[in-house]
Amino acid sequence: MNTTNSIVKSAFLLCGISIKKLTGCAALLLLVTFCPMKSLAQSTYSVTNTLDDGSTGSFRSAITTANGSAGASEIVFDSGVSGTITLTSDLPGITDDLTITGPGASVLAISGDNQYAMFSVSSGKTLTLSGLTLTENKSGNGSIIYLNSANAVGSSITVTANTNSSAFFSANNSTLTFSNSTFSGNSATIFKSDWGSTPSNTSDTETDYSNRITVTDSIFSSNSGAIFYTERYVKIDNCTFDGNSGYIGNFRGLNRYQVLNSAFTNNTGAILFTFSNSHLGTGWGASTLGANHHLFAGNTFSGNTGTVIDPGPDPSDGSTNYYGSKTTITNNTFQDNGVNWTGTPADTSGNTEADTVNAVVVTIPDDNLRAALEGALGKNAGDAITDAELATLTQLNADHQS
Repeated sequence: MNTTNSIVKSAFLLCGISIKKLTGCAALLLLVTFCPMKSLAQSTYSVTNTLDDGSTGSFRSAITTANGSAGASEIVFDSGVSGTITLTSDLPGITDDLTITGPGASVLAISGDNQYAMFSVSSGKTLTLSGLTLTENKSGNGSIIYLNSANAVGSSITVTANTNSSAFFSANNSTLTFSNSTFSGNSATIFKSDWGSTPSNTSDTETDYSNRITVTDSIFSSNSGAIFYTERYVKIDNCTFDGNSGYIGNFRGLNRYQVLNSAFTNNTGAILFTFSNSHLGTGWGASTLGANHHLFAGNTFSGNTGTVIDPGPDPSDGSTNYYGSKTTITNNTFQDNGVNWTGTPADTSGNTEADTVNAVVVTIPDDNLRAALEGALGKNAGDAITDAELATLTQLNADHQS
């Protein structure tokens, strides 16, 4: 009992309470009821202003304090915090798991003032960001988020007005994931990556690729720099790309690239997707990587003025720098683009191609024939019928109409 009493008394002292006569189970019950144990480290820190002077309540101070506490932490913002936090020096590196929950991308921005870096995450740690605008980045790889065998997850983020390459960089065993975010009006390269293992066979298991960038349910508009200039795994799913004027994907290296279920409209880059690595055509990749190593499936490409997908030249021309045999383009819709794809991709099945800009409208004077054709083509009465649409019909079944 003496040992038990000693432990209970020590616990009360930790709570700032001194006891003399109460012992044993009665004291323990009182402790549990009235004195919950203090946490060894505070886990949530509040930002109360937009200053960047390191004072209490500043964003910089919150990061420094979170770094000094044991375990994962969260930074939140008081309801009155809005506008822009303009950095006056590089932010402290993120040395432990940290969640930063902003008040909304339309409410609060963090600006690098074109000269200061934002988030560099230590190896093995994870940064989770939401509800912020990230703008005016510093020059250098990953000046908004830099990962080297680390992880970052962003949601409901706006990335805009960044003019220095590159905003995000992942290296080695890193994962960078964005969802429900907007990337608009950037002239710098947005995503870069390098290093990390690549399996010798194309895999549908994402974790087989140690350095991964995944973007889902996001919008890319009016960017003039390259969006992806990457040498490691990239997956784009259910995104919208509109009015961009540079490369969307300059995919380099031997890793897997997947572009899925997304819409690409009115982009004006000379080439939207291109590939480059001298080993993929004739090196180890030629015999081991699958035909869908570069996969475009379920997308809509419309009104893009240049070449949409350029897998590289066919090997018959003597080039060793080609990727057609590792590229599958399937079940996409292409309409009114400059060139849909070049070379000889391994699989182009299930695609729908239409050119309404250069289509020839056919005049059909017989009302009964027109009605039958409209029905066969799934058109409304009076809709234009083109020669290309007529060419898709192999037979016409129509009841006699008087």
